[in-house]
Amino acid sequence: MSTNGKGTIFLSQNGHAAYTSHIPKALRNILQQRQTSLPTPIYVSIGTKARFYVEFEDGKAEWYGPEKLSDCLEVNADLDISNVAFGKLWDTFFVVFSDGSWEYHGKGLPRGLVRLVVEDRRRLSDLATVTLGPRGEWFVVAKNGRSWWGGLSDDLDNVISDVLDEADDEDGKGRVVDFIDFGEKDSYFLIYE
Repeated sequence: MSTNGKGTIFLSQNGHAAYTSHIPKALRNILQQRQTSLPTPIYVSIGTKARFYVEFEDGKAEWYGPEKLSDCLEVNADLDISNVAFGKLWDTFFVVFSDGSWEYHGKGLPRGLVRLVVEDRRRLSDLATVTLGPRGEWFVVAKNGRSWWGGLSDDLDNVISDVLDEADDEDGKGRVVDFIDFGEKDSYFLIYE
């Protein structure tokens, strides 16, 4: 699942893609014109400014974004992609590879995120997921399941506080935030246990 606030796309385990009308036009064309005999999409990320990344079962991918993203993906072509996130400025992105290593670029990368991954965590190569939002929002999950976030709207911050304060009815343990994706106009998807 990926959203940019205007559009949202869902991929099912059988490779079917369901999406709203406002996903990037080039991505919609790729998905609509793709022959059913070709490998299905297994991962997709959309951002604002028509940016996207889509990967297929055969490992091939297509994307639209800044030139530095193309450079990053080409230099690291031997690594599998875990996720690609697009930030608030055209040139801002963060790529996480399946081995936990990562690269980022762009003037619009949130300082809190950079501080976390570069200074606090000393460039550890143990990331599983990073998402970015169009207003400086960010969310990180390490391979051990620990998560961090920042730059949230007051509304989302309050929602997460309420979620984390709830006890799980089954075992009495607190809730855990598994995933947040951000879109325009303070829209978001929040997944928690």
